[in-house]
Amino acid sequence: MSQGLKDVLLHEGWHIKNEASRQDYERSIKDLPTCPVGMILGLEAPEQGAGPAAAGRRAKRAPSPYNLFTGKCMKEGRSMKECALEWKQRPGAKKA
Repeated sequence: MSQGLKDVLLHEGWHIKNEASRQDYERSIKDLPTCPVGMILGLEAPEQGAGPAAAGRRAKRAPSPYNLFTGKCMKEGRSMKECALEWKQRPGAKKA
């Protein structure tokens, strides 16, 4: 943060009525790092896939035999209804 910006923030703290709160505010502003005018402090971009959201993600599941069968069947130009019926009529299918 530039020294000029720090000065502005310190000046804006005049409205804080409580003396202890104002001193804490001023101390927190003064403790911020100062950089030369025109220089931008480097901020590192977060790593891709880092963080709690990425840690909770599951790997993609492998397609089931039914998914593989219906995908192949529909690529041959048949409807989903026809493919599902064919899946049910295949040898070794469970009878519900």
